[in-house]
Amino acid sequence: MNTPELQKLINTTTQFRKLIEEKKNILAAKSPKFEYFPKNCCGVTSNLLALYLEKYSFSGFIIVNGEKDGLPHSWLQKDTLIIDITADQFKDCDEEIIVTTDDRWHKTFTQRESHLPYRNKFTPLLNLLITK
Repeated sequence: MNTPELQKLINTTTQFRKLIEEKKNILAAKSPKFEYFPKNCCGVTSNLLALYLEKYSFSGFIIVNGEKDGLPHSWLQKDTLIIDITADQFKDCDEEIIVTTDDRWHKTFTQRESHLPYRNKFTPLLNLLITK
């Protein structure tokens, strides 16, 4: 991915995180986990982010699920590129938005599974989020 394309991805990811923060109460009415965003909603958020990125021509991301110290976590990955907008729920990470190929922090999780975004399940929630 070239530098302008990577910057567009970072900007789009940042825009999405801000959108969730702005509409947290609306989302929480449909999915109560969002009441405590970013805590305990990384799976839902990762699915929504993958679908949102597709709208901006960033496709092919999978959701990776892992576990550390009994706590589950999910993030997006495409080849070696990692995107995580809920990592700041953990004490050992203070970054709100991670877009990186440096996998050292994510390797501290035992990977359980990975999958494509659940399009049918999360598209209605994404539409609610992006509707003005």
